Amino acid sequence: MLGMMLFWVWIESFKEQGLILTESGSLLTQNIEGLRGRELTDALKKYADRARRGAEDAALLSGTSKDLLEATAAHVLTQKYGAYPQQANFPALLGQAFIALGMATPVGQTQDNEPPHSSLERGMFETAVGINRLRNKQGTGHGRPWIPSIKDYEAEAAIEMAGVIASYMLDKLKIN
Repeated sequence: MLGMMLFWVWIESFKEQGLILTESGSLLTQNIEGLRGRELTDALKKYADRARRGAEDAALLSGTSKDLLEATAAHVLTQKYGAYPQQANFPALLGQAFIALGMATPVGQTQDNEPPHSSLERGMFETAVGINRLRNKQGTGHGRPWIPSIKDYEAEAAIEMAGVIASYMLDKLKIN
């Protein structure tokens, strides 16, 4: 009885980290493709939290920061409008999500009286596009998160920044 209770505690602990502990003892990553609405928001938030911890989480470094940002942008648009443009390139998809959340993008002119966070949001947009470029450097990287010419510290910075940006977007989604 105690053993079974402990097993369920472990299942819940792993679930909070975006992992699934099966009854056979296998540890799997949570698949977000089947999730919708609030469940997807929660799963993306957990993924973003793990990304912010970056270097502490070797399992996540096998994933991609671009995928997190792309999934977050698509989720924002789906929550706001019911769908997202599946053929849009990364900057266009991200820009649409930023606009849907009322976030500043580099496209618009800066205003003297704009809130200070507008500059921060423009920086986040540029950083996200930079992460996308880093991920796609030399046109490769599909199937591998980082190609050999990308340094470890660049990969760690990219995944940590992706976590911060995705978390910010998901927090804005909650209040909008």
